[in-house]
Amino acid sequence: MEKSQMNWSIVNSSKKKIAYVNDRSILTIGNTNDCDIILPHSDKNKIFSQIFLHDGFIFEIRNKIVSTYFLSKKFYFLDNQVIINFKNTDGFFLNSLMQNKFNSSCIDLFLFPNLKEEDINERNNIHNKIYESITKIFSLNLFKITLLEVQNELSQYSISHLNTKKYHYFDIVKTASTFLDTFYWKENSIFDKENIYLFKRIIWCVCAQINDFGILTLPLIDEDISEILVNNAQKTYFESKGQLSLSPIKFDPQSSLMTLIERICTAVGRKIDESTPFCDARLPSGARVHAIIPPLSLNGPCLTIRKFPKFSIDMTYLIENSSITKEIGEFLNEIVLSKKNILISGGTGTGKTTFLNCLSSFIPQNERIITIEDSAELQLQQLHIVRLETRIENSEKAGAVTIRTLLKNALRMRPDRIIIGECRGEEALDMLQAMNTGHDGSMTTIHANSPRDALLRLETLVMFASQNLPSTAIREQISTAIHYIIQLSRLSNGKRCVTSIHEVVTLCEQTKTFLTKPIYEFNYK
Repeated sequence: MEKSQMNWSIVNSSKKKIAYVNDRSILTIGNTNDCDIILPHSDKNKIFSQIFLHDGFIFEIRNKIVSTYFLSKKFYFLDNQVIINFKNTDGFFLNSLMQNKFNSSCIDLFLFPNLKEEDINERNNIHNKIYESITKIFSLNLFKITLLEVQNELSQYSISHLNTKKYHYFDIVKTASTFLDTFYWKENSIFDKENIYLFKRIIWCVCAQINDFGILTLPLIDEDISEILVNNAQKTYFESKGQLSLSPIKFDPQSSLMTLIERICTAVGRKIDESTPFCDARLPSGARVHAIIPPLSLNGPCLTIRKFPKFSIDMTYLIENSSITKEIGEFLNEIVLSKKNILISGGTGTGKTTFLNCLSSFIPQNERIITIEDSAELQLQQLHIVRLETRIENSEKAGAVTIRTLLKNALRMRPDRIIIGECRGEEALDMLQAMNTGHDGSMTTIHANSPRDALLRLETLVMFASQNLPSTAIREQISTAIHYIIQLSRLSNGKRCVTSIHEVVTLCEQTKTFLTKPIYEFNYK
């Protein structure tokens, strides 16, 4: 209803608003204590159409038929030219849908609005209920039918119309609401809050499936989850605060997991199929994605997503969380300012990239920095930065650009410091030569379990680049290029910390082995 003739008046009191009905052509608002306007009981039988708002939604009941609107709906009062524009810009659903901003508290509010404050502290239990609820919705036939109806409707729109994300979301919600009004409210009362929340959750899930990452949309924007590990369609694990736990999330049908993987890869210009059954990608949020599918993955498609915190982690944060001590922080500041070459060593998931990002915060603003990464994850705060990222080969097996190629280009770009996200191949030789030829203060990371293992692995990587170089020459290059090795570890409780810092002193003349000097060593228990 866009226009209606109405004859009514609203009386405001200190605690409530009352609408007085004059005839059957009137539009009244609300009928419960939770609504904006309270209707006197004696006038309820005169209601022609009633409306109430709920977090950005407008529910209109006319002759027992429910119509749902979203965002804004204007009603014109022709008698006195009054226009009421119902637009709830503070509604949680509106903000989360249009701006895609969720945090843990918002997620709790969205799915469990009646949570008590003391219950919110039980974060793990609450989140399990949240993801169990979302999983159930994705398996509902009503959700699947609604999704199909919306997809059929959107297929009739032009590409230019759908390219505008705001209107895209509006069309999804409008179509889903209209379809659900026909079926959902026949069996559920619109005055029951739980029914309203379920109605909105179904629509949110439809939007997530069409426009985002389906059932993984919520964990991807959940700030408490740092890693999502999908072993197969029936088993998904979350990492939170360094601890892994099985989540209630399941993909139904199983093909929906493969569809999600294909969508992620296609969005970043990558291809995944039987001929290329694996893919590395990066989401717009910066999250690192790896997917591998049959025939390589025997249990079905496997998806691994590593998220990065939206806030910048610095040395102050590490000190407050006991990952390092204040004395270590001051020492690291000194060696970075004195332009020492640093190798950060650690196993998978020990926080090497994050720690490299923290170290870079000590670099002066007037220095020119060039970063080289497989997937751009570093978030340096300096102004004078050039960021380079590798490129994989295309479907014709051509066009690949490696870290080694980018490093050779970087040397011609007048860098003061070169930062390589991870050293894992032939680029090790060029990196050592750069460190030995005027690019002091450069940094990189490497996978190794100890400082000694880090040096030996670096030697092995250099051999990949040139098998003709004698081992002694390689070790001499390493001993003069690398000044300090910082070893990171992840403890059994999930905590990441610095376990040792070693200075590379020299190469033993007799045995030709590395001589290192421990600066700090810690035994975390």
